Amino acid sequence: MNDAASRFDLILEKYRGSRRFVSALEKFLQKYPNHIDGLHHYAYYQQTPLQTLAFEQTAVAIGMRALPKEFRIGRDRLPTGYIQNRPFLRAMHGLMLSFRRVELVDDAIVAGQECLALDV
Repeated sequence: MNDAASRFDLILEKYRGSRRFVSALEKFLQKYPNHIDGLHHYAYYQQTPLQTLAFEQTAVAIGMRALPKEFRIGRDRLPTGYIQNRPFLRAMHGLMLSFRRVELVDDAIVAGQECLALDV
């Protein structure tokens, strides 16, 4: 995990804002396909809103699978102050925006409510 985090941080520092950013993310995701923050950042460079939605859904699904079985949204919390939680919460927020962009308003509301319920 530390290797993936270090490599991802390097990509952000070195390539963000450049034309090579997307290709660097693609190579990174080939090696680390379950990296939530990588998927979330990559989502915004997709050609269609549905592709963006698919990558955000994937990122959130990976995060949800990582939660303990006894974890309950609304009861349990993932504080944003803990840096490892931020990528998942960003992906949840991105999912909400992606649902809204494809006019799935009810799904966007649910995703937004879940995002708020996860945070302290």
